[in-house]
Amino acid sequence: MYRLGQVREQHIRGHARACSPEGDDEIVWWVRARRLPDGKHGFAYITRERLVLCWLHGKVENRVVPWQDVTSWGVKLSEPGGPVLGVSTGGGAVVFQLPVPTHKKARALGTFLGEVSDRSKDAGQAPDGDLAGFEQPDSLVVLRERRSLAGYGRRALMTVAGLLLIVLGIVFASPFVPGPGTLTVLGGLALLAGEYDWAKDAHHWFRKKAQEWMERARQWWRARRRTKSGSGVSRR
Repeated sequence: MYRLGQVREQHIRGHARACSPEGDDEIVWWVRARRLPDGKHGFAYITRERLVLCWLHGKVENRVVPWQDVTSWGVKLSEPGGPVLGVSTGGGAVVFQLPVPTHKKARALGTFLGEVSDRSKDAGQAPDGDLAGFEQPDSLVVLRERRSLAGYGRRALMTVAGLLLIVLGIVFASPFVPGPGTLTVLGGLALLAGEYDWAKDAHHWFRKKAQEWMERARQWWRARRRTKSGSGVSRR
């Protein structure tokens, strides 16, 4: 389990290196983030030189904000779905949400907001304009999101359905049982990803690997066709 945790941590930190032009900048802290208003998931990274927002969807633009460009910042701690953080620069404001599903995530998010506050302390402006309604509270204590009874029921249903699909996918992946094993496993992970962070990471990793395998297969097929075409021309 410890080894899996290390691999997962490396995978998450790898997003920052891919999203930031300065991939070697040391990561100080990271949390999960949600893009507004479409709710796309990703990560917010604090490095020594910049704030990096990396979204796990290829068509969504990532954002990199150097701390020296920050003119103001603010947070709305009591928003449904988690606190909303805003960072303003001369070119506009970057606003995103920070989900807090567990007490552990709440403590990590409190540390994250403290780092943002410390690294933005040279920004002399109070939140206004694009950040109207945001605050710079003295206390950055974050509370876990409260889940309703219906929410717990949905979580239980998605957990059972997702695990069932994963088990079926593993069975279908057997050479003795016909069926779309990989697609079934991905479907199960997609259901679990709506409720569990580890499933989000696993689903994204499997999707990325599947895309790499498909690209390799396409390249192999193109090379094979070119080889056959060349052989046909030689015989003539």
